[in-house]
Amino acid sequence: MKHSNILKQYWKTKNISISFYFKKELNTQLADYSVDYLCSRNELVFYNAIKSSEKKNEWLCGRYMLKMLLKDAYKSALSSKFNEIEIIGKHSYKPNIKVGTRKLFFDHSLSHSKDMFFGALLNNTDQLVDDTEIWVLSYYCASELAGALLMGRWARRVKDIELRSRMVWHCAEEARHAWKWVELIRILGANPISIPDSYQSNYFAEVGIPENEIEFLIITHIFEQRIARHFTSHKNKEGVHPLVKDLLSAMIEEEGPHLRWVRTLLNSLSKQDKKKEINKRLKYYKKIDEKAYKKEVEIFTKHGWSF
Repeated sequence: MKHSNILKQYWKTKNISISFYFKKELNTQLADYSVDYLCSRNELVFYNAIKSSEKKNEWLCGRYMLKMLLKDAYKSALSSKFNEIEIIGKHSYKPNIKVGTRKLFFDHSLSHSKDMFFGALLNNTDQLVDDTEIWVLSYYCASELAGALLMGRWARRVKDIELRSRMVWHCAEEARHAWKWVELIRILGANPISIPDSYQSNYFAEVGIPENEIEFLIITHIFEQRIARHFTSHKNKEGVHPLVKDLLSAMIEEEGPHLRWVRTLLNSLSKQDKKKEINKRLKYYKKIDEKAYKKEVEIFTKHGWSF
């Protein structure tokens, strides 16, 4: 694409970064870096396959210029080294931009003519989710999956048919939510991070294993309340990606039925001379929840996330 065509494509867009260099200027800057420092492994393979030294230089100049644009436009969220940013494509297609295993969806253009190089990058911070938030979303995924497995195990243990049916439904809901987080993370160009612990494992480290069905239902109810509050806090955080915000909103709405069926069952049990026991256990587990959530916040803070 010629320089004038790039300007025609982007000139109405205010949020744009443009870079223009003469070849001599770029080569002066490139002299300070080795090819290994500038290129990813895949880029090095591509670079070394280019036979013409002139074509090699043109290819390297273009990559360097676009990486500079990326690092300048997204310096607060993109602190990666040059060789951790990969810009590579096939034939005449627009190159993909990857950071590590993540594909970034930025509209961009590169062009050169004789001794002039021109680049344009559409700055859209809504397109970028940093690695810290990917960890957070992966944690949500791990917790939903842990919740599904736990609910499934209890569903196999209970004798009451109606309760078992409700638990199986709840198990399926938690598993579906786990998949939704995986799906979103992949849409954002990343892969779910392996999370060894979950909120459930940290929570039960505090309270121990429930002794009976009533205790498990009480813990489930308190946990679902906590999740709804936590997701609301995340949703209201400044700068949250629109797709993340949409999924959080959907999750919050879907916590309603999760809470209602457990609350309805607990109310029913309260009428069967178990009200005193249930209220006592509710107060006890709420205190434990406060303690467990403080530790949870510490884990999030340790990974660079705050609310």
